[in-house]
Amino acid sequence: MCRKEIGYDGWRLDFVRGFWGGYVKDYLDASEPYFAVGEYWDSLSYTYGEMDHNQDAHRQRIVDWINATNGTAGAFDVTTKGILHAALERCEYWRLSDEKGKPPGVVGWWPSRAVTFIENHDTGSTQSYGSVYCEINLVEVMVAPVASPTSTKFPSGVGLICGLTLYVAQRPFEGHWRFPGGKDMQGYAYILTHPGTPAVFYDHIFSHHRPEIAALISIRSRNKINCRSTVKITKVERDVYAAIIDKKVAMKIGPGHYDPPKTSKGWAVAYEGNDYKVWEVSEK
Repeated sequence: MCRKEIGYDGWRLDFVRGFWGGYVKDYLDASEPYFAVGEYWDSLSYTYGEMDHNQDAHRQRIVDWINATNGTAGAFDVTTKGILHAALERCEYWRLSDEKGKPPGVVGWWPSRAVTFIENHDTGSTQSYGSVYCEINLVEVMVAPVASPTSTKFPSGVGLICGLTLYVAQRPFEGHWRFPGGKDMQGYAYILTHPGTPAVFYDHIFSHHRPEIAALISIRSRNKINCRSTVKITKVERDVYAAIIDKKVAMKIGPGHYDPPKTSKGWAVAYEGNDYKVWEVSEK
């Protein structure tokens, strides 16, 4: 009904730890969505209160669930969100490379099935009023082509994948596991320039971040960065992370210094903000 009569393009599946991925495959085979993503929320690995550098066990559990769906559904890259928290909060940008020099989240192992994000309705929603929590949950805006994208003023290739949920709960809402304060745009500079399917939090579209997010989406779109794009991490130290994507876009986050390596065409600054910068290969 939702697919054929209402016209939803895809599904966001909540708390998928609670049911086997094989059932999801059966449902998706029957409903034939354009896109589907599951929320497999699990605790990252810690030792004596310190987040471990190696989060392979955490991302493996998410990958195992995706495998159980036979790859018919993607999953939110909770691993990447957690690592970004630690890296930005503690100025430990070295965390953003695994032992093989690859992105340390699900996006480093199975980028075509990784849906990257920095915030969602559970972690950082501002849609609250007093002691009554009212959520009009348009979930996340996926930066991916969709069959019938909802109209926005954002660049082409952006659409609402999931549907509408409306409920009222008599409780205050403060969010949990909120992205580090003042670091949102560093997070977006990372996920919007990297492979995977990035999800922009709906609240942020209507915040002061809107122009910066739109600029980063434009860079992604015109350089055709996609869920299978290649990443070469070029610098990873305490105070800076830098990478080149598809040999066309260079980026850095963190307060440390970085300039992309010289090429025959050279680099031109495409956009920059507080502790982040993005370059494109110069057309000249």
